Amino acid sequence: EVGREGALQNRYVGDWLLFGIGETWSGRAPGVVHAVRYASDDGFRRVQVGHAIERIEALGNDALVVGNAGNDLRYTSLRLGSAPSIAGVYVQPNAVQGESRTHGFFYRAVDANSGFIGLPILGRQPDGKPMAAVQFLHAKALALAPAGALEAHGLLRTDDGCRASCVDWYGNARPIFLGSRVFALMGYELVEGRYDGTVVRERRRVDFTPATAAPVSN
Repeated sequence: EVGREGALQNRYVGDWLLFGIGETWSGRAPGVVHAVRYASDDGFRRVQVGHAIERIEALGNDALVVGNAGNDLRYTSLRLGSAPSIAGVYVQPNAVQGESRTHGFFYRAVDANSGFIGLPILGRQPDGKPMAAVQFLHAKALALAPAGALEAHGLLRTDDGCRASCVDWYGNARPIFLGSRVFALMGYELVEGRYDGTVVRERRRVDFTPATAAPVSN
């Protein structure tokens, strides 16, 4: 039993089942990933990651755990193998996930040893202004390093009452990798980036905000 409070996250990766919980109703985040080989009777393994378990994703045959520790969003890569262990950590200060559902995350393997991660975040710029972006990370031998971000310009918009789009229905923030092209969907903005092997930089964008909200018929 991992706890009676908080949202349970779980993911099958290879022959492992990983699970844990996010921040509980009391405000605590146990920060433990539980792992078990579901086809064996080896018992549970526990990995202390030091942050809430708000997302678990596969990185090839290994895993990534994402969640907050206070105001900071933390990414922790886990090497599974014969026993799970922490392989890399990246911390984004003053940020949270911008989309908690599965389609908000994307991982593209570059080769057997490295890959490219995209995840929407909400945070603060150095001047304190709010920021929405899709953040990109390198994962090389499971070591995590920043690879730039594509930011939204239209963060503060008038709510259209879900007449044209609604985050609660299908989510409106996600990375999109199409062949060698990299895109970030953020609300009514679709931003294309160019990845030069080191960092993603903006190439162009389109804003498809409706000029006027359509009337609601009763």
